[in-house]
Amino acid sequence: MAASPNTFAYIALLLWAPVSLVAFAFLRPPVACGVLMLGAVMFLPVGATFDIVGMPPLGKEELAGLFVLMGGMVRARRRLISARPG
Repeated sequence: MAASPNTFAYIALLLWAPVSLVAFAFLRPPVACGVLMLGAVMFLPVGATFDIVGMPPLGKEELAGLFVLMGGMVRARRRLISARPG
């Protein structure tokens, strides 16, 4: 029987947004991306997801990727625009 996530798990997921802002404010964008992705995998709770109607469940990997993408779009816009696939 799997245990359901508690309130602390959801608070940790919600607090990842301010942590991302602080990381992108004080670190270079490539370093901030690495720190945030590694930190999310290591420290965010497993199994806690936000289920929003019409969207897939947002867990720790999805939220980390979303915040890294948004931080990169704000701090490294030129690099992202000039990047080529592959």
